[in-house]
Amino acid sequence: MFLENQTWPKVKKYLEDSKMIIVPIGSIENEGKHLPLGLDTHLSIYLSEIISKKTGCMVGPSLPIGYSKWFMDFPGTITFKHDTLITIIKEYCDCLYEHGFRKFLFINP
Repeated sequence: MFLENQTWPKVKKYLEDSKMIIVPIGSIENEGKHLPLGLDTHLSIYLSEIISKKTGCMVGPSLPIGYSKWFMDFPGTITFKHDTLITIIKEYCDCLYEHGFRKFLFINP
């Protein structure tokens, strides 16, 4: 039950019964020579979907970029500065809070 696939009336109805949302947070970074750079993002979405199917909890859009400055020697890595990432997460949650979400479960493998 991904937020971006819902209509606003469905989200409003969901919030009548639940105030919780799962927030998948990933990264674009080195995971070895044999794994894709977006593995953490794929895993966070996958785990969020499993939890959602078992609990009925809504899943917010993934944040696919994290703080990975130590991997910048590996081509393809994308990183936010630590303060930037914190600001993005805060603003993301502020928007959801304004609409009535009160419980946030962050998934980051």
